[in-house]
Amino acid sequence: MTNNVDNKSYLATSIIVIIILSVSHQSLVYGLSSPSVYSKDSAPYGMPYTDWMNKWWQWHISLPTKGHPFIIRNLENCPVGNFGQVSFLTNSIQGESRYTCTIPAGHAILLRIAAAECSTPELPADQRSPADYIKCATEGQQYLTFEVTVDGVRINGLEQNNALAKFFNITIPEDNVYNIKSGTYKSVSAGYFAFLKPLPVGQHTISIAARVVNPVDPSFNFAYHTLFNLKVQ
Repeated sequence: MTNNVDNKSYLATSIIVIIILSVSHQSLVYGLSSPSVYSKDSAPYGMPYTDWMNKWWQWHISLPTKGHPFIIRNLENCPVGNFGQVSFLTNSIQGESRYTCTIPAGHAILLRIAAAECSTPELPADQRSPADYIKCATEGQQYLTFEVTVDGVRINGLEQNNALAKFFNITIPEDNVYNIKSGTYKSVSAGYFAFLKPLPVGQHTISIAARVVNPVDPSFNFAYHTLFNLKVQ
């Protein structure tokens, strides 16, 4: 009788341990303990989130066409924009791409998932009301699906982080990846970013997979998967 009780107790304990281990494993697999990010309503380092978006766009458009990650899908030493304690990264939004980058220790990281910037030269002269700018910057994100992981752990809640920035002036150089006429123009930006809080020193991976399948206007369609191999030092 005692042995049966002991066996039952042992069995019950074993089941509890298995359940705990299973739940812990699922937490890791499904990202229940999500990496830390800044929300669209925050002000990282004293600056509104949306102002950081505009700074990202100014950096992105300022990079020379040759070697720009937007058109080059594999780079061993990718460009990094460092502003204060924030590092900017950019990537191609078509197909598979892989980038190896070095990030200063203690820096937050700002990456585009799916976002657009719309400036004056991109709009017809008779369609430049504030609503026209906003439509231009936002309509491409309809029917968007995406997933972002850091070191294999999914970042949760980014679906609620669709942000619309304030109007700003963007300076476009002669050599730019969008072949837009150079100059300083009124602009607006909108969309989804991942704004990661600083990662520990060492090696990390960030994976971004995103796609738009627009049944109304296929010209907005895109699909990509980017892997960033980061060295934080």
